[in-house]
Amino acid sequence: MKSVRIAFVEWLSRRYRRTARSGISFKDSITAVRPEILVTNELPFVPWLADSTAFSQEKAHFSVHTHEKGLEGLIDLGLPAVISSRPVWNKTRSVHR
Repeated sequence: MKSVRIAFVEWLSRRYRRTARSGISFKDSITAVRPEILVTNELPFVPWLADSTAFSQEKAHFSVHTHEKGLEGLIDLGLPAVISSRPVWNKTRSVHR
């Protein structure tokens, strides 16, 4: 049976921004362990919208668009698989897949 190297990260959007400012690249920290599969709680490209008391369609559209662009950056990790969730539009509402 072949072994598979799996990495798990729980990204918090505020922590992600602090890490980015400190000069430590999340790409470097992930690729350093050379996982074949990366499992994340959710992609960290924008603040968590559920923290807001009121739904904003504008913020939701921005979140979906930003996550689509962020997915392009994940290709640079060179990993065979990333398992996560991200916001998408389902008719008139924002949902996670």
